[in-house]
Amino acid sequence: REPLHLDAASDGREWSFDPTDLTDPELLDALTVIEPDDARGEVWSLPNPTTETDHGTAVDAVRDAVLTSVREPSPDGLAVAFSGGV
Repeated sequence: REPLHLDAASDGREWSFDPTDLTDPELLDALTVIEPDDARGEVWSLPNPTTETDHGTAVDAVRDAVLTSVREPSPDGLAVAFSGGV
């Protein structure tokens, strides 16, 4: 994610990836959309699971999840991500 900044000193339509380009930079929260009437809303939500505090249990859970997804891929839930050109 590339952080996006709005200029609070303007009508809210000036923005930049670089906060030093703006008079009064305000960081736009992730997952936020600004409507034409300037109303802000969250379009997506991210899960907020409880944190596993036991290191061994956490590593085992990640290992099991990765191995399950590799050994038994579901065509309905398969996500493919590429970094760089294809």
